[in-house]
Amino acid sequence: MGDAYFGFYLMAMGSGRSRSPQRLSEMLSAAGFGDIQQRPTRIPLQTGLLVARCSGA
Repeated sequence: MGDAYFGFYLMAMGSGRSRSPQRLSEMLSAAGFGDIQQRPTRIPLQTGLLVARCSGA
């Protein structure tokens, strides 16, 4: 449900795009983050949570 809402929202705004947790994990990894975990939320149909640790710094 959240994916559909934000997909339409971003389409209406003319920029951005909806991304899956897998794609976001790939992007985090490419940016130098590690130990990427998807955590449960109270309303998984509307929200999601990814936690990642900075590998550098």
